[in-house]
Amino acid sequence: MFKILHKRTLQIEVSTACNLDCSICLRRVLRRAKRFLPLDIFKRIIPARGFRYVGLHGWGEPMLHPQLFEMVRYAESVGLLTNLTTNGT
Repeated sequence: MFKILHKRTLQIEVSTACNLDCSICLRRVLRRAKRFLPLDIFKRIIPARGFRYVGLHGWGEPMLHPQLFEMVRYAESVGLLTNLTTNGT
């Protein structure tokens, strides 16, 4: 017998900027300003209860965020596992 653990993921879009302009990407119709989530706001969001993971991605490229690694360190310091999706360039 095994126990199913509920491990919910909080997804946070840390960047709306992207270094590519792919023809199939929804960003072309979203037409949002290129912005980065401020670190202090990220730290206010993170204490959300009931989450085990935080996904640092959205329609922007998270690796462009100048404080991405600080966000990862902070999330992990409060016990959250982190992941992200990147275009790899």
